[in-house]
Amino acid sequence: MQDQEKTKVFIPALIYGAMLGVAIIVIGLIFYFLDLTFKPIAGIIGPIVSIAVIVYSLHAYKNEYGKGFASYGRLVGMSVLIPFFANFLVVGFSTVRYSIDDNYFVEIKYQEMEKAKEFTDKILSWFEDSPAYEEMEKSIEEQMEKSQEKIESVKAFSQARKGASARVFGGLIVGLIAAIFLRKVPEELS
Repeated sequence: MQDQEKTKVFIPALIYGAMLGVAIIVIGLIFYFLDLTFKPIAGIIGPIVSIAVIVYSLHAYKNEYGKGFASYGRLVGMSVLIPFFANFLVVGFSTVRYSIDDNYFVEIKYQEMEKAKEFTDKILSWFEDSPAYEEMEKSIEEQMEKSQEKIESVKAFSQARKGASARVFGGLIVGLIAAIFLRKVPEELS
């Protein structure tokens, strides 16, 4: 009986996690080829797709494996396991992608840094007559150098790991909310 209970959680979480992982990878590739990876739209569409896949997976789990019933705890547990298993695919893919196209991530960050430099130069120009102008300019230059060093030291795997922990935490939040609406226990247990 105990082995059957583990199978009812582990295998579906693995299946739905693979579904979520593939969805995230496909969205990531679409964003990459359309050059939208670091645009605000990616920060909106990506999480919406992830939420939709997790909620669909919880609903499908309840119907397929629970015969229409699932407890709150089981659904929340599934909502954490699904992104956990998805992360294996996503982190692996991201690491390979950034190691193949190593300069892509660094180039994007440099572009963002250049935009920030233009912005700070514009603001700094307002203070040209100020006695503190040289100090402010020196401070900004030092910060830009530190940022450049940070960008160059960023590793693809560490970036992918940060996303992985955020995905699991996001899955927990989605699960806590979705389980309220999706849970259903048999009447003899309630």
